[in-house]
Amino acid sequence: MHKRDIIIMVFSLLMVGAGCSVNKNKTKTTSTTKIQQTSTVNNELTSTQKANNTTSKKKTATATKQKKETSSNSNLKITNLQQNDIVSRNFVIKGEASGTWFFEGDFKIVVHDSESNNIVTTSIATAKENWMTKNLVPFSSTINLGKFQGEEIVVEFEQANPSGKPELDKSEFITLRVKQTQTKKNGEVKKGVAKDGCVISGCSNQICADKGVMSSCEYKPKYECYRTATCERQDNGNCGWTKDKQLKTCLSKYNN
Repeated sequence: MHKRDIIIMVFSLLMVGAGCSVNKNKTKTTSTTKIQQTSTVNNELTSTQKANNTTSKKKTATATKQKKETSSNSNLKITNLQQNDIVSRNFVIKGEASGTWFFEGDFKIVVHDSESNNIVTTSIATAKENWMTKNLVPFSSTINLGKFQGEEIVVEFEQANPSGKPELDKSEFITLRVKQTQTKKNGEVKKGVAKDGCVISGCSNQICADKGVMSSCEYKPKYECYRTATCERQDNGNCGWTKDKQLKTCLSKYNN
C-alpha cells in the first residue's frame, strides 16, 4: 500500500470519528433540552394546580362561613327579636327551640363583640315547659352586657351537647345593635330630675313613681325623652312625669 493511500485512509477514519462525536453531542444536547422543557412544563403544571387548589380551598372556606352566618334552623326560633334589632345593655331574649336543644332544661348563650369576636358575656336559656320532647319548647334568657361599649353584638345559641363530641356541636347566630345611651361620668344611665320625694327607676330610668319600681329591660326609643324630663308630684298628688312642651314634643315623635 502506498504512503498516500495510508494517509487518505487515516484521514477518512478521523473524519468518521469526528462525525460520530458531533452526532452524539447533538443527541445528548437534544435529550437534555427535552428533559429541561419537560421539567419546566411539569413545574408550571404543579404551580397551576397548587394555585387552583388554594383558590378552591378559599372559596370553600368562604362559602362555609357564609352558610354558617346565614343558616336558618326551624328547630330554633327567636320570637321577640330580629336580625339587627336595637337592644339596651340589659335585655331579654325569648324564643322556641326543639327539646333536643336542651339538656336538663337549658342550653348556653354566648354573646360576642362583632368586631373583635371576644366574648362579652354568657347566659343560660331556660325552658319554660317540659323540655323532654321533640316539639318546640318556649325559653327565655336575660342578657346583661355590663360595661360593654361596642355598637354591635353577635348572640350565639349553643345546642346542648352532653356527649362532648366536637362533631355534635351546633350553633345558631343573631346579630344585634346596642343602643348607645348617654351616661354620666360615673357610668350610670342618665336620667331626668326627681323632685318632691319622687323616684326615677326602671331598667331604662323610664318610670317616675313614689318608690323604686322594677321593670323588664326591653328598650324603647321613647325612653330617651325622659332623660331630660322632670319627675315630680302632679295635680292629683301622685308622682309622674311633667309633660311640658319639651317632653310632649319628644314623645310625639315616637307615638305617631
